[in-house]
Amino acid sequence: MKGYIPTRMCAICRNRYPKDELIRLAKDGEKLSLSNTIGRGIYVCTTDSCQEKIKNKKILNKIIKCDIPDEIYKQLIEKEGV
Repeated sequence: MKGYIPTRMCAICRNRYPKDELIRLAKDGEKLSLSNTIGRGIYVCTTDSCQEKIKNKKILNKIIKCDIPDEIYKQLIEKEGV
C-alpha cells in the first residue's frame, strides 16, 4: 500500500501522530528502555505540554504502573530537547 503512514497514540495527550515522530518507551519484563525493539511499549510525543508533564509530574510512572528510573527520564528529556 503506497503512501500509508503508520500512526500511534501518545500515551499522555492521547493524540495520534505518525509513528516516526514519537518516542517509544518499552517494558520487557522489569527492564525499561527507550527502544524500538521488543517488549510492551508506549509512545510519547514531543509537544511542549507532554514534555512538561514528563519533566515535572513524572506521569509515566502512573501510565506504566511502576517506578521509572531517573536515567530513563533524563534520556527522554534529552531526546525530546526539553
